[in-house]
Amino acid sequence: MKKQFVLLLITSVLQAAHWGYDIDDGPDKWASLSPNYTLCKNGKHQSPINITRSRTMNTDNYLTLAYKTEKGVAKNITNNGHSVQINFQNGGEVSFKNIHYSLVQLHFHTPSEMQIEGKIFPMEMHIVHQNKKGDTLVIAALFEEGKENPSLQKIIDSMPTKTNQSKSFSTLDMNGILPEQSGYYAFDGSLTTPPCSENVQWVVFQNPTQASKRQIMAFQAILHHNARDVQPLDNRVIEIAPPQLK
Repeated sequence: MKKQFVLLLITSVLQAAHWGYDIDDGPDKWASLSPNYTLCKNGKHQSPINITRSRTMNTDNYLTLAYKTEKGVAKNITNNGHSVQINFQNGGEVSFKNIHYSLVQLHFHTPSEMQIEGKIFPMEMHIVHQNKKGDTLVIAALFEEGKENPSLQKIIDSMPTKTNQSKSFSTLDMNGILPEQSGYYAFDGSLTTPPCSENVQWVVFQNPTQASKRQIMAFQAILHHNARDVQPLDNRVIEIAPPQLK
């Protein structure tokens, strides 16, 4: 019984290993912080990546978005020390290659983690989904400096500035944040944070969405630098899908 308790205690400590983006606990150190994080160093399908058209393969557009906008779709907005995150309880779903995924949460990175032809964008949003089997689909939207985004401003107005602080958050117009109908890149990858679990389906919108300089700076003031460096593509092929016909 005592041995079982010790094992449970050790497991709990390992799962709670602290990580971050500084020199001592940043991406280069993640694999050494816990045995649970070894994929961060040894994984072969890691994210983020630099998307290059020379490694793409044409495909049809298999993505359908069905996000809800009514009151109560979101649970809260939290500053978890790694990002600003909105958690959903009934936020709708997406369909990708005839598999349905429910919206779980979204969060932000500054600067972008994904690159397109080596270009780094000032900000990136990850929209995380799961299906009934527990498989994960992440949709990434890249931000460029431009006109002010009203839907994004609602997030900024509610963002907790202190770590481990949460606030109530009820509604969000996802369609107002995302870029206008565009094609996407798709590839097999991983979580971009520990434990860097693989077999994550990634979809990255080809066209960036816009946010004003002031809005981007508002996120940077809280997130600072919370982006992992790009990882080797290895033998992966990136699918490229055109915009859907209306």
